[in-house]
Order: sequence, then C-alpha cells, then structure tokens
Amino acid sequence: MSSPRSPIIVIGMLRSGTTMSGGLLEALGAFMGVDQEWNGESLFFRRLNEWMVEYSGGNVEFPDSYLLARRHRRLMELHNDYLRVSIDSPRAFRFLGWKRYWRYRGLSRIDEPWGWKDPLTTITLPNWLAVFPNARVVCLRRHGVDVAASLRTRHRWMFDRAEESYRKRRWLYRFKQKDRGFADLRAAFLGRGFSMWELYNRQVSRYLALYPEQTLEVHYEKLLADPANELGPIAAFCGIDTTPEAVARVAASVKPSRAFAYQKDRELARFARAVEPRLARYGYKA
Repeated sequence: MSSPRSPIIVIGMLRSGTTMSGGLLEALGAFMGVDQEWNGESLFFRRLNEWMVEYSGGNVEFPDSYLLARRHRRLMELHNDYLRVSIDSPRAFRFLGWKRYWRYRGLSRIDEPWGWKDPLTTITLPNWLAVFPNARVVCLRRHGVDVAASLRTRHRWMFDRAEESYRKRRWLYRFKQKDRGFADLRAAFLGRGFSMWELYNRQVSRYLALYPEQTLEVHYEKLLADPANELGPIAAFCGIDTTPEAVARVAASVKPSRAFAYQKDRELARFARAVEPRLARYGYKA
C-alpha cells in the first residue's frame, strides 16, 4: 500500500456549486464516498457535521451557535477526538464501502485521491483540519443574489412538500405530536438568505487567509464559463493525476447557463443593486 493521502474537502455556501464541483472531482478520479445523498454529499461526513452543529444548538441554515461554540476549547478538543475515533471505526464502511473498508480499515489509511463535499464543513472545517492537517480545501464562491434566489426557490419547493405531507397525515396528529416543524425560514426570504451567504463567505475568507497553502478559491461563474481551463489547476491542487483529454471530457459536461442568472430577473437585479456594497466585500458586483 502507498502512503496515506490527505482528503480533498469541498466547502462553500449552499447553492454555490459545491455539488457540481464534487461531482467534477469524482469524474476526474477522486473517491467521494459510496453512500451519498442525492446532492453528492457523503452521509458519513454530513452526519458527523450535523452532530457537531446541531448538538450545539444550530443547523446548516442557522450555524451561528457553532461559530460561538468554536471558542470553547475543551468542547472542540472533545469534538476533534470524537472525529478521530469515528474515521477509523467500523462505521467508516458507510463512506468506504465494504471493498475499500477491508483494504484500508479506516479513513486515515486511504492511499488514493479522496474527499467529500458538504456545505456544513464550511462551519466545522477547523475540527477537520485538526484531524487532517494536510487536507486540500476547495472553497467555492458564487454571486450572493443567485445563491439567495436559489435558496428561496428550494425553500418554496420544500415547503410545498411539507405542507402536502401534513395535509395527508393531519388526522394522525390528533393522536401524536408532529416530530418536526414545517421549515426553517432563513432561506425563505432574499434578505435572510443573502445574510446567510455572507456568514458562510466570511468563513471562507477566513480560511483563505489562515491557510493560503492548502486552500484554493474557485468561483462558480468562472468554472461554468471556462471549465476546460479551470479544471486542470483544480485537479493539480487536489493531487489528482489526470490528462488533458480527461479534463476536456469532464469539462464538456458543464452547462454555463446558470451563471449570473439574477440579471434576467427584474426583482433580483433590483435587490442586487441594493446590496452591492455587501457583494463587493467578496469580489462581486450588481
């Protein structure tokens, strides 16, 4: 077996292209886990991230409490230790699959390009860097108004589903309490979704400044516009041995139509002008 490889970690705000980027890395040869959600997130890592954040009083849309909890040194040491136990436990087969599990017996011994994508890792990254200090971190950026609009669209879809489910089961709640609410509301409004985008991007900017040698900033719009030239440097940064032909083949799957979609909508364009100074802090304009 070759020397163990540190992971590739894809972070960034929800709806910023983390799913697309993780899929492109996987197509170029990185192993991103066998047990994935529909959006390409490894359930093994997502559940560990959710455990850390939710038991500190937050979630992916309201992670503020975990940012406060990161100041609690002893709590973070316990979280880091729990992650170290988890990555080499039998539960790691949920990421590795049985074939790789019998080969590696844990994530600290993987000798091929590998990693995961999960927007919540944008909040928990310091914990993971304590476990994998040489990880390569791909940091996604996307225009904040496009992100806020996409979040609002997703919220409406999820709320419609939640309401439909409630209507079907309404009779049941005469006998038992509903397990959860109908929706988190932070993403329901452009302004709140945009504020969440700012929170996540502050974390990205912090990591880019703190870890310049092991972080790579990737703009979603540039990746869409010129994937053939953007993907090669990303693969090299991540330590993925590939060829120009493979890069061209993978790049051909990228569809550029979603870049700066807000410009085609009058309401969104007006909102962009209103928040332009805030956009400028992260390199964007109306």
